[in-house]
Amino acid sequence: MDFDLLRDVPQRNRPAPYPFFLWGGVVPPRLLSADLGGNRHPQPHHHQHQQILDKTIGTKLIMATTSIVKSLYRRSLKLSLDWCIRRDVWRPQALNIRELFEANRDVREPRQLRVILQEAEEALERWKHPDPYTAPTAPGGSKYERNLPCPILDPPAPLH
Repeated sequence: MDFDLLRDVPQRNRPAPYPFFLWGGVVPPRLLSADLGGNRHPQPHHHQHQQILDKTIGTKLIMATTSIVKSLYRRSLKLSLDWCIRRDVWRPQALNIRELFEANRDVREPRQLRVILQEAEEALERWKHPDPYTAPTAPGGSKYERNLPCPILDPPAPLH
């Protein structure tokens, strides 16, 4: 199938090239090989668009992975606090967790990232505390909803 739809259209009647982000980051196939510049002989621009798409997809993947890793790191620290409440004993454990995350900081391969993240999630499930620590004033804590303010029985008089 020939995707070069604008090959026979005179230069002055050609539509202006639209930014690729209008299609949600996907360049329509008809624009990959269309000559929208001033060249007499159409040149495929697939290589340039593919580089842009690779950068966009790579950036989105890195951003998504970054938020997943941040969540995983935070949950790891909270889980370690469930097992040891004293901060002076917990701090070396937190530094050890940080070293484990820093060791895999430069991994960029998606398959390898997926394996590492899956192993970390499994480790979190394996080490889950049967009775996790809950702050006393948090929902489920021993002081939750204690000493609530009294409800107002009589509504205030309207101001005139």
